[in-house]
Amino acid sequence: MQTRQTLRALSLGVLLVCAAPRLARGESHSASTQAGVCDALQDPSVTPGLHGLCLTYCEALDCDHPAEAHDSCETAGVQILADYEKLREGTTAPAMPCIDSDVCPCWSAAEIAAIGATWTPSTAELISQTAVDWSLTALYEVGTGVSVDAFQIALVEIPAWTAPVCSYFSTDGTEGSVESRDLTITQAQAQTCKTQLLEQYAALLALGASVGCEGDPCPPRGP
Repeated sequence: MQTRQTLRALSLGVLLVCAAPRLARGESHSASTQAGVCDALQDPSVTPGLHGLCLTYCEALDCDHPAEAHDSCETAGVQILADYEKLREGTTAPAMPCIDSDVCPCWSAAEIAAIGATWTPSTAELISQTAVDWSLTALYEVGTGVSVDAFQIALVEIPAWTAPVCSYFSTDGTEGSVESRDLTITQAQAQTCKTQLLEQYAALLALGASVGCEGDPCPPRGP
């Protein structure tokens, strides 16, 4: 199984590196700002295939944030990042090097700010669960006045026994409106994701929005 994953990753990396000049000629992102960022993945101890995927994602396509990507990243880049994460699973290989460790890569600032402020009426809620070796923080909104299928959620799960993950999903109920991301992230990124969710919850409360909280502990609602 691991061999097939490695070969698939290598094939995709070679294919897209070869296609990079064509992509660059048609995109405004033709000059990469990520040169050299993948060099550490050339080490013999690193899983084969990761370096090629990194070169394609970071240098050929010049991607650096899955949720704030230009056209090439939104198409080819999504699959490359998914293949990279799958290939490095269970290894000590780093997350995609060109994704800033101080940002939450699952959603953009605009997407997180929209949760709880998109539909009227709607139901919005923060879910906050914390245990000794695990935590889950999620913020969601359901557009009850628009469509039972109008829904958006952002969450981060931080277990002690494996790497953290963040997820984002949104749809307004119409065909083609689904946006979905699931990423394995670093501890620093996980804390940034969690902070952004709590800050958006606090911002909704400050605006007088109707937003609930389920879990233990729930952040204070203020005076």
